Amino acid sequence: MVIEKGLWPFKTAQIILDEKAAHAYMHKSGYGRIVILTHAKLDPHGFSLRQKETAIIDLDSLDEVRARFNKTARNEISRTERDPDFRFEVISGSMPDDAYQLYASSVEVREGKPHAQSTFDGMVFVLGYYRDELLSGLAIFPTRPVARIRSIFSRRFSVDDKDLYAKIGYASRRCMQEACKWGIENGRKGIDVGSVNRTDEQKSGMMMFKLSFGGRIVPEYTYTRTSALFSFFERLLR
Repeated sequence: MVIEKGLWPFKTAQIILDEKAAHAYMHKSGYGRIVILTHAKLDPHGFSLRQKETAIIDLDSLDEVRARFNKTARNEISRTERDPDFRFEVISGSMPDDAYQLYASSVEVREGKPHAQSTFDGMVFVLGYYRDELLSGLAIFPTRPVARIRSIFSRRFSVDDKDLYAKIGYASRRCMQEACKWGIENGRKGIDVGSVNRTDEQKSGMMMFKLSFGGRIVPEYTYTRTSALFSFFERLLR
């Protein structure tokens, strides 16, 4: 998947899990910044490298996928299947307003800066509702053969009620199963859950959540090339 934005000298390109496009953009000029995210190690000239880990949920049948989830994940998903007040939707294209509002609030409560709603154009969204209230969601890059989760968001940072907090967790795990179901139905071979940080204690909760779905750990490489002019204007705008 290739995402291009802006005009020179502020033109940027982001290449996500597309090796053919990655090799092409390694040699392109006229961009302020090029970012390549891949599972394959490359050797592009003039790019910096940041290496992390991620986890890929291999997709075969849904029963086989679910069997690899840990017991907690399976039990919490089962709760949503028994309770008719839970509802799940899969939407492609533009990010729905309620999903963006939940995403933005979940970022802001952690003192982050949310991306613009248009950033999510062309993605797939898995949304979990309880009594028609949005509790959690996923934004997914529909890359092939492995799709990648761009964002995981929920109301868990903004509730005090223990029962509702638990339901948010159930919905979040069911969203991941629905993402796997979407992937199987749309010819994907796997779901990349996004970067997994196994060393930062502050991120241990998210790490445990991502690894509860039986994914295999693989390296993740991010290559970045930024022009001097782009860097100069970027510093001015900070």
